[in-house]
Amino acid sequence: MASTYTDGLAVEIIGSGDKAGSWGDVTNNNLKALEQGVRGFSTIAVTGTSTNINLPDGETASETSGDARIRSSVVRFTGASGNHTVTLQVGGTSTGVKTSFIAINALDSTHSLIIDVGGTDATIPNGYAAHIHVNGTTVTNSFANLSVDKLALGNQEVISNTEDDRVDIVSSTLQIGDGSGAAVIQSDGTGIGDRDLILRNSTTNTGSIRIHDADNGNIEITPDGNVETGGSVVISKVDINAGAIDGTSIGANAASTGAFTSATVDDIVLDGKVITMTGSPSDTATLTAGTNGTLDIVTTDATGTAANISITADGSVTLDAESNVTLDANGGTITFADDGESLGTITSSGYSGTAATVTTNANLTGPVTSSGNETTIASGVVTGSNFNITSGSVSGDYLLAADGTGGGLKWIEQPAGDISGVTAGTNLNGGGSEGAVTVNLDSAISLANVTTSSKIIVGADSDFTTGTAYIASEGGVRSSTYTSRTADQAMSISPNGTGSLNLSSTGTAGPNSKINIQCSTAPILIEASSSTTANSIIIFRSGGSATADSKLVIQDTGPRMPEPSSGNHYFNVSSEGGTTGTGLRNSTDGTLEIRSKNSSTADGWGRAYHSGMVSGDGAYVEVTSSYTGASGAAISFDISSLGVSSGDVPRILELWAKRVSGGDDIGYSEGDWIKLESRFRNGTNDVGYGIWATNSTVNIKAYNEPSWLFAPNKSDGADSALSTSGGWTIYVRAWK
Repeated sequence: MASTYTDGLAVEIIGSGDKAGSWGDVTNNNLKALEQGVRGFSTIAVTGTSTNINLPDGETASETSGDARIRSSVVRFTGASGNHTVTLQVGGTSTGVKTSFIAINALDSTHSLIIDVGGTDATIPNGYAAHIHVNGTTVTNSFANLSVDKLALGNQEVISNTEDDRVDIVSSTLQIGDGSGAAVIQSDGTGIGDRDLILRNSTTNTGSIRIHDADNGNIEITPDGNVETGGSVVISKVDINAGAIDGTSIGANAASTGAFTSATVDDIVLDGKVITMTGSPSDTATLTAGTNGTLDIVTTDATGTAANISITADGSVTLDAESNVTLDANGGTITFADDGESLGTITSSGYSGTAATVTTNANLTGPVTSSGNETTIASGVVTGSNFNITSGSVSGDYLLAADGTGGGLKWIEQPAGDISGVTAGTNLNGGGSEGAVTVNLDSAISLANVTTSSKIIVGADSDFTTGTAYIASEGGVRSSTYTSRTADQAMSISPNGTGSLNLSSTGTAGPNSKINIQCSTAPILIEASSSTTANSIIIFRSGGSATADSKLVIQDTGPRMPEPSSGNHYFNVSSEGGTTGTGLRNSTDGTLEIRSKNSSTADGWGRAYHSGMVSGDGAYVEVTSSYTGASGAAISFDISSLGVSSGDVPRILELWAKRVSGGDDIGYSEGDWIKLESRFRNGTNDVGYGIWATNSTVNIKAYNEPSWLFAPNKSDGADSALSTSGGWTIYVRAWK
């Protein structure tokens, strides 16, 4: 029997009756190999990016030359111009290699060393060593997951675990980072909830935690977020021994007094609600911020009411309120003064003090009197040419009006009643030509008790036929052009409540019986007030329903063409409409069909192809049949429901075979698909199968072979017959 060899060190195992007379040589060589594997040290120089190291069967032990050096218990690799892969082999193959040794990466520069056996490899960084063991397919670094109680480093620094859930590092200095960028110490973020990072000294002494920067460096504490919405720096106790904050000096060197002696700042942002200032014990002034930005200023005199508020301005004091200004004096008196001299007071009884002076004008010939809080201009003649009343009103039975004699304006006593009419005259000057009246309104004007004969006419009734503006309650808006009074201002016509705005043409049917909406320099906008269906823009036929007969609905999600209550809706893009046009068609079941320009008949309407189509959906049909093998007669699939015209065939036709059950067959698993085409091959006889179609059927017929459907074997590519014992389904897919 021939000798065999071990998978790791290639130690020779002498077969029964073999090596007669040479047992001693074989045994000595085996012992040398074992010694080399136990305590040997070898150096292997490599080049390039990969090396195969093969330990042939029966290789003589060697620590200094040849591939036998890989037997050594410690192997040092040198050389290489880049990262280098060493593939281990025994007897010319990596299959089944089983060995272990310490590998040292002494390659040039910073190149990595990769140990491989054709399966899972292991990488050793430059300058490091690893204990490698191989189980036949996987290379593992035994030190990758090392469990020890204590680890001593080169200069007697020690890393140990003397207590559960704690790591002790015996060293006066701990340095992290590789010098290429910032070094980071962070807590584990894989759990749920907050994961704090805590720095502390021993819990049994009073030592300090110090953060010391390098020369001219800064110490930054930066929360991940902004002050309002993100994290913040929270410090419960701060002792700042002088220095400055953002360049601002701090006066106190000790916090024993409980306050800084002085601090000068430009801007203050307080994330709180109350500022309390203590002027004397128990006497305070507070500023309090409340909801919606309210501000309360409160002063307190604990023993009296001397907590006054004084505002002294070297200039003016302005109170500018968006709403009201309230002066609330619990003492009941509000005093107005000028440099300490009282101008008057306001109490619950009214105002008392210096009276207002009324200066008369030469144009006011009547008496002007003042008594208490009232000033009266008596009836009489007011002469002059220009008069403005900028505020107030005339009450009672007097009206400022022309006296009718050309002498000017005067206060005229009026009897009670309504103004029955206004007549334009030479002394009542309006806009436009003489005699016209312009009424400017800053608020709405209401016309009450309007009847069918009530109307507002601009021009004469006889001008109606010439296109003059005419507004009448019973007639709508007729033959008129209206523009807003001022440039760039909108003009609105708005129905109220549930009312409608109707624009209609009552002329004789024809090309001129229409309603024109025109805009010469800007787009025409038709806008609904919101996106709900009730506020949509709906277009429907005359006499129909806005819900059942709508042709086009426009919402904020885009225009849509609802299903009709009967028949079809058409969106034609051609000179013809309806079924003979081209475009889109929507039917009562929501089916959307399309018809191209070149279709000559109504049969041209059909569903466009899309990935979600199912059999019977528009112009698509799918027919299936279980496959059990056959020969002779063809297998036919009925596609008549597709509606292909006689003498024509489907435009697109596909045949597929799917493995649906029964496990693997010719390399195909359940769920795999094979596309079928007409297929022939030459052997002893011509064999194969053909596929053809008519307008209503798709047929498959075999020639001279019982198992007549075959395909490339998925495993080796050879022609192989599909199983006839079931498990295959034939799919026919056809598009009109």
